[in-house]
Amino acid sequence: DLMNRKLTGGLENLTIGYEQPYMDNGSLEYTKEGFYERIKAALPQDRHRLSTSVGPHRDDLRFFSDAMDLKKFGSQGQQRTAVLSLKLSEL
Repeated sequence: DLMNRKLTGGLENLTIGYEQPYMDNGSLEYTKEGFYERIKAALPQDRHRLSTSVGPHRDDLRFFSDAMDLKKFGSQGQQRTAVLSLKLSEL
């Protein structure tokens, strides 16, 4: 968020969320069961495709600017600034 404030002149607050498609209500036990069920249900299709369709590799980072989802509502410039601030914060 600090790097994003520097890039935007303090006009926007950046929040990053971690989205797991199989995480339904936050309960760990429910998540384990749901994850297992989704893997089991996808197994025939995954074998046919020779690829896995369920797992942590399908998780996604979500960027929010002032509680607005940048993927849905952000301009291309806002999206680029969010990614740039993430990359620069790694340094």
